[in-house]
Amino acid sequence: MPSNKQVELYETLLSLLEREAKCMEGVRESEEEVRDILEDRIQEESAHELDISVYDTERNEKAKNHRRELVCKYIFN
Repeated sequence: MPSNKQVELYETLLSLLEREAKCMEGVRESEEEVRDILEDRIQEESAHELDISVYDTERNEKAKNHRRELVCKYIFN
């Protein structure tokens, strides 16, 4: 017949094995999340939309129009 100490150790072992399994599952989920994030970044980097920098206000029409509006607003107000 096992002693109380052995039963206690066995229950501790089972508890630790269960916690280990949960930790491993968490690590796998985190690894999958990291892979998804890296895939998204690769897709974002390969599908760049900017042909003209937003800071190149001479070639960027939207920025140029905005600058003109600000100048007109400043001058006429």
